[in-house]
Amino acid sequence: MTIKFNGLEFNDVEFEEINSRNIFRIYDNERKSSLDFEYKPTVYTEYDKNDYQLILLENKYLKAENDVFQVFGEKIVNGKPVKNCLGWIFTISNLESLEHDYVDNVHLNKYKFVAFLLILLNCNKEFINYKEKYSLSDIYEDDVIVFIVCKKT
Repeated sequence: MTIKFNGLEFNDVEFEEINSRNIFRIYDNERKSSLDFEYKPTVYTEYDKNDYQLILLENKYLKAENDVFQVFGEKIVNGKPVKNCLGWIFTISNLESLEHDYVDNVHLNKYKFVAFLLILLNCNKEFINYKEKYSLSDIYEDDVIVFIVCKKT
């Protein structure tokens, strides 16, 4: 999958801090042009994107930035069920806002960083007009729900 603009394909993503703003910058194959996506949540870069799977869902009822759900599973340890976090479900708008009840949730923010990166790496979008900075809402409608799971758990 790739992002296209002006006849170029953009699929090389890097995270950078530029002028006190957190940016996911996507370069074209020759690294001559780039597109910027501002990242607003708290930054946690220590997770490896290969350890996570992203599933995008549609739901016309879950649109609020506070529609956030932690997903749990159980495994048996020493004959007893142990609850562990598998991942998170949240709206695409939650990735673009700091106006919700989960803004300081460290665990959610770690998943959000990986989710944002995986969204950019796996989207298929052609932009017509140039903007100084893009957002995920330029790619997806507000009825998109992010489900990100850790493959290890």
